[in-house]
Amino acid sequence: DSYLLHCTTLSGKHFQADNKKLFQLLKTLMLEGECWMYCQKHEKKQDGRKAFLAVQQQCEGTAAMTARKNRAYASISTAVFKGAKRNYSFQDYITTHAKAHAEIKHCNKEEEITESKKVTDFLFGIQDSSMESTINHVYRNTDMLNNFELCQKYLA
Repeated sequence: DSYLLHCTTLSGKHFQADNKKLFQLLKTLMLEGECWMYCQKHEKKQDGRKAFLAVQQQCEGTAAMTARKNRAYASISTAVFKGAKRNYSFQDYITTHAKAHAEIKHCNKEEEITESKKVTDFLFGIQDSSMESTINHVYRNTDMLNNFELCQKYLA
């Protein structure tokens, strides 16, 4: 809750101990990874809060969010289903689209893809001839054309 956030004291022996523990935990988790460089400058003081905020800013800053959103759009435009394969099922295809939609919404709350655009992109990537008649049925049904969830459940 925002009241607790604003009235929390970031000092004292308990804060210092927890702050050091947080830094040690972050170091353990990130030492071999890409984010360690953002924590490293806080190592001397063992400042877990500043290290966490530095990583958060890097991962959730404007540039990072734009890159994540662009990757999500790219995954939608490159997703193709040509029939069930050993390592890629229709459910995997659905999940690719659903995850991308959620990522776009997470990255920019105001930028939401319309349901009809979601369905159109989804249907465009299906290149399995055995699903042709079912897809044609979706195109004739305005409820399904305007509701991604309804469409994918029907096709699944």
